[in-house]
Amino acid sequence: MGNVGSLTSASSFRGSDGVRLRRESRRILFFAVLPDGPARESIGPLVASSQDRWGLSGPARPEHVWHATMQGIGPDEPTFRDLAMYVGHRISMEAFDVAFDEVMSFPGSNAFVLTGAGAGVAPLHELHNRLKAEVVSQFEFVASRFL
Repeated sequence: MGNVGSLTSASSFRGSDGVRLRRESRRILFFAVLPDGPARESIGPLVASSQDRWGLSGPARPEHVWHATMQGIGPDEPTFRDLAMYVGHRISMEAFDVAFDEVMSFPGSNAFVLTGAGAGVAPLHELHNRLKAEVVSQFEFVASRFL
């Protein structure tokens, strides 16, 4: 199975008085697929050429954080870590190749994202759907017993 990662999210917003406020950071657990060595080697030149092509000025993220997010889990707390480990052990797939054919950026974000809609990303969609179904079923199981 892929990897369980976590990221720190922080958001800032303007209060009613126009003062910029910052919410406390929190770590979020998610499943991710990490590129192997040959994939990283092919992504690097694509990032550089895309920066030139679209005049992107921000620095590229370091290779060790490149990933494809598959499914969010929840806050980095013991219950959600246990859920992530349980789900991760229940899902397996044969190794697969991925071919991204589009780039994009999320609204309000400076992130440069490789994406696609074709057959090249179909295995990622399959993995996402399997992870999502398993996470939802585990939430439903817990909710039906304890909530």
